[in-house]
Amino acid sequence: MINAYIIIAIGVNLFLFAFKFKNSKRVALLMVVYLFIIYTFCNGGSPDLSNYIMRYNDQVYGTAIGFDLLMQLFSFLGIGFVAFKAVIGSVFLIILYKTISRCTKNVAMVLALFSIFPFLSSVAQIRNGLMAIIILYSLVVFIQDPKHDSIRYTIGVLIASLIHPTALFYLIFLISKKTNRLKVNTKVFLFLLFIASVVYIFVSNMLFDIVSDFVGNEKYLSYFDFMNMIKEVTPEVLNWKGKLLPMIGQLSGYVGLYFILSSYKGKLSNKLNRYSINHSYQFNLEQLDMINTMFLLTFLLLPFYLISPTYFRIFKNIIPLLYIVDAQYLDFNELDYDNAHVKFKHYYIILYAIMVEIITAYGIGYALETLDSFSLL
Repeated sequence: MINAYIIIAIGVNLFLFAFKFKNSKRVALLMVVYLFIIYTFCNGGSPDLSNYIMRYNDQVYGTAIGFDLLMQLFSFLGIGFVAFKAVIGSVFLIILYKTISRCTKNVAMVLALFSIFPFLSSVAQIRNGLMAIIILYSLVVFIQDPKHDSIRYTIGVLIASLIHPTALFYLIFLISKKTNRLKVNTKVFLFLLFIASVVYIFVSNMLFDIVSDFVGNEKYLSYFDFMNMIKEVTPEVLNWKGKLLPMIGQLSGYVGLYFILSSYKGKLSNKLNRYSINHSYQFNLEQLDMINTMFLLTFLLLPFYLISPTYFRIFKNIIPLLYIVDAQYLDFNELDYDNAHVKFKHYYIILYAIMVEIITAYGIGYALETLDSFSLL
């Protein structure tokens, strides 16, 4: 455990440097090296990693075609699990760095926020973490593309689904391409309609009936059998923590986005004022509307938290978009960074990253094991 405290101490100093020198490339690279060490050599503080080690060493496959092929290839070559994890971690961090650098010069700061949350869970939940980073890159490309190429984005989602089938949920974000051109009242109506539809599907178990016609794998089918899940849920398995904390985490995240957009969009629309700084990576009004719609669409997950807090990972995978918007907002207000309103919004995001890591660990039930995320394998 001593090595864990040493690693944490190094990390805290790096975080402080990253927030102070938010656009420093050297600090950003130091952050990448630090995250690589944790990803490769630390255990993640969750039982999920033990499961991956067992599956890799015992060659137990059959959960996701793409990820299984990767494990089979490395196992066939006689490469140990740590080396396998190092390669996955390298791919993970390269995609992460490339994605952030497409959107902001404040890469170090975004990496620091990402390291607080959701990086630690990505260390243990290797499949979900790798899938999430592919989704994040696909989302950024989809948002930045002037035509918002749906085919390209769909291909990215399908590739990610080979790592983890949960990626298919993010196909719903294709709607953001259309709804950002609709009136506010229409958006609200469609949003409520989606909520009502999800609740109906949830209660009728319709999704299980449909999916069972195409999927024979009982493991995957179990994710859609909501009625059976509800029967199996007990107060001991799913108490108020599992139901309420993910909702708080999601609502608080959207509040942070709303805080920024309420000011950011107003300044962007006023092309005559001093805030109109032209950066090639800066999101425009339409793109910010898309991100807002994406975050609103994730509220479709709220009914699923009544079954299990693990569904929160679907929302947590897009939280880095919030950090990117925050970094752009700071860059956009670089002439007025000392403004109390600007600082408040930024500090809210930092506190949110810390809070959501705490409530996620507590809600899932491994809060005391979080320190083990920094313990060596």
